[in-house]
Amino acid sequence: MTLDAVAYYTLLITPFLVHLAMLTLQVGAYRRDRHLSFLVLSVATMCGVIILISTFAIRWWSGSGMPVSSTWYVALASALLVQGVLTVWGTASLFQSYGALAAAVPQSVQPSGSRLKTAIAALISSVRAARANFASVLAVQSRVGDTGQSNAAPAAEATHRRIRRKKPHRRVW
Repeated sequence: MTLDAVAYYTLLITPFLVHLAMLTLQVGAYRRDRHLSFLVLSVATMCGVIILISTFAIRWWSGSGMPVSSTWYVALASALLVQGVLTVWGTASLFQSYGALAAAVPQSVQPSGSRLKTAIAALISSVRAARANFASVLAVQSRVGDTGQSNAAPAAEATHRRIRRKKPHRRVW
């Protein structure tokens, strides 16, 4: 297969596969959320699939040199116009509903700068406490062991000391 043939089939198949993937995502979103914009976008994508299939069919059936009826061109241009209008309408509807959803979320739920810093600081301190707790549990387990002898205690205590001796993380904020 030549490079021209690979490019031709890539240009022929890729848009079809992308349209099918988008259609699958849109239909799934419509089934899940029952939002009108997903239905409108699905119809627009179906128009795109019809345009792709019709263009390929016209090229295949007409062969080289055969004239194509102007009715086909009018039908494809109409489908392309419908696809463009529905795509813009569906996308605008989706953006509008997202804007309404974002406006409906109270400000107390949305993270602010100081609340986010407080949450991160609390997370860091809880991780430090958990790490120290884990090291002390390791030290106790190594001291007790199976026989009650403290054969691994020096290594666990050294690990515990290393963890305690580490410099605290510098806060950026």
